[in-house]
This record gives sequence, structure tokens and C-alpha cells, in this order.
Amino acid sequence: MTKYLQTRAIRGWSAILALAVALATSLPAFAQSGVASPRDAAEVFATATAAGDAETIAALYASDAIMLAPGAAPIVGRDAIKAVFVRNFSHGRNRMAFGTIRVESGADRAAAYWEWASEITGKSGAVQKTNGRSLVYFRKDGDIWLISADMMHVAPAQ
Repeated sequence: MTKYLQTRAIRGWSAILALAVALATSLPAFAQSGVASPRDAAEVFATATAAGDAETIAALYASDAIMLAPGAAPIVGRDAIKAVFVRNFSHGRNRMAFGTIRVESGADRAAAYWEWASEITGKSGAVQKTNGRSLVYFRKDGDIWLISADMMHVAPAQ
């Protein structure tokens, strides 16, 4: 092989290697999910709900997470949980506000108790309000916290 072809081959492989390194280091940014602290999840949840952003809410959950909603079969997996929020957001503008937030955590597990109020303004203008409580279980994955289980309870109307 001539020196010219060797140099070209080295440059070609160097370019491919550089691209592979760039992609490998940027992949976590595309796959990034979770939160830095379990307490942060409520704020992300409220902001994403107001924006109708089911993708951001789903990213709070582990890929094998389970959601337990009153009177419904368990919802298992990030994609199934995302589908629930996509469906909910299709009914109209959503808002969610959190009251009491209590978090107890260890090195790699945490539990949060959330009191929340939800408001959905339908396309007709009708407003549906729901108050509830959730017990949310987190697990740490590297430097991030993901929801592993989410059990919600709708509070009786007052």
C-alpha cells in the first residue's frame, strides 16, 4: 500500500472512531431520564403535565416500572405508562399541583408520599377536578432516580 493510501485509510478510520466516540458519549443525553433527587420528580411531573409532555413524564419511570391506579389493572412498563398520559392529555388541558411531599431515602432506594390536585379542562370547557395521594417508590440508577412503582389513590370528594 502506498504511503498516500495508508494515510487516507488512517484518516478514514480516525474519522469513524471520532464519530463513534461522539455518538457513544452523546447517547446518554438522548436516553437521559429520571431526576437528580426524588423530591425533584413532583416539580418535573407538574411542569410536564401543564405542557402536555407525556415523554418527559414517562422518562421519570424505570423501563420496568409499575403504576397502580384505582380500579384499573396494573400498568407495566414505561411505554404503557406513557400511553396513559398521552390518552389523558388528549382530553384537554391538564394541570397538576402538589401539596404535601414527603420523601424518605437511602443510598439507592426512596419512597415519596405526594398529595396532589389534578384539573383537566376539556375541549368543551368543562373542568374535572380530582384530589389524590400517591406512594411513589424510586430506585437509583447511577446518578439518577427513577420511579419503580407508583400507586395512586383518589381522595373522596369533599
